[in-house]
Amino acid sequence: MRTPFLITAILFLALIAHGQTPTPHYIKFFHIGENLVPVHTLNISFEDGEVPKDSDERVIDTLPPKSIVTDERSYNNVLTYVKKTNFQIGKDAGKLYFGTFKIIAAEKYYYLPGSSVTAYFKKMVLYLKKNKSDPQLIQAIIDNYPWIFNP
Repeated sequence: MRTPFLITAILFLALIAHGQTPTPHYIKFFHIGENLVPVHTLNISFEDGEVPKDSDERVIDTLPPKSIVTDERSYNNVLTYVKKTNFQIGKDAGKLYFGTFKIIAAEKYYYLPGSSVTAYFKKMVLYLKKNKSDPQLIQAIIDNYPWIFNP
């Protein structure tokens, strides 16, 4: 009695896992506009793996990428912050609606107005600290944008 049940359960789980298409879990801070040095395209994920290139990156491709792998909780903290800040969400990868920063989160596109980038990142770091996110992730964001945190 136990063996057929185990075989059925294993087969069911294998079919469910096989039918799912894994979506890449990444958040990408991509700077578009004047060249600010030093800056990287900052890729944040909680899984190792290749971060796909956006259409703008394929055209411009000037900024070196910097990948940060963090824990899932910290990743979700960043994603929550990005979603709740209410910046414009774009549907077309190649079209910049406004602003100089583009954030790609799980294939959705967010645009930050250039005038509020400093406040945006400072508030993000405060939010991550408040929610006890990965300190290495927080430091990577601070290091990537020295003109904001170390003027």
